Amino acid sequence: LVHAGVDAFGTVDGVVANAVTSTDPVGVEDLRDDDLDVPFNAGVKGTVWLMQAAFPVMRAQGRGRIVTFGSNAALAGVATYAAYSAAKEAIRGITRTAASEWGRYGITVNCVCPVSVRHHTPGLDDPETLAKFERSFRHQPLPRDGRLEEDIAPIVGFLLSDASAFMTGQTLMADGGRIMLR
Repeated sequence: LVHAGVDAFGTVDGVVANAVTSTDPVGVEDLRDDDLDVPFNAGVKGTVWLMQAAFPVMRAQGRGRIVTFGSNAALAGVATYAAYSAAKEAIRGITRTAASEWGRYGITVNCVCPVSVRHHTPGLDDPETLAKFERSFRHQPLPRDGRLEEDIAPIVGFLLSDASAFMTGQTLMADGGRIMLR
């Protein structure tokens, strides 16, 4: 991916590491190796490998923007999402570490934790399931699910822009105020 970007554009100014996959939700007491391997291989390792591939290009040009993706489910401790949550928290940790190591090269590394789940939540064709889903947002300050194009993408765009040049190692919650970091 990085080589293709360099071949096409001569450089890579920013990357968005948003690879993720997971097994079906399962309680902690029932976790198996595969439940952990799947999100760690795709999400954590995929994020690290993309960051590693972009780093030499960004270091050589003296600037770059890296955006990773965590999850508010990890911060909230959502039941049965232990494997997914552990992988997303590992990504947040790697984000902060890379920000500490790479800032001196003009590279910023930040993480977005969105709520935007309608597009991959099964069963929403059932009116009762959909109503329960919609009610789950009722108690957050902005009482709705996040929309990818309108709510999440502009935050990523900001983090890729020069407007965020003095921000690194941060987690931005794009979740309607569901979790307010302190």
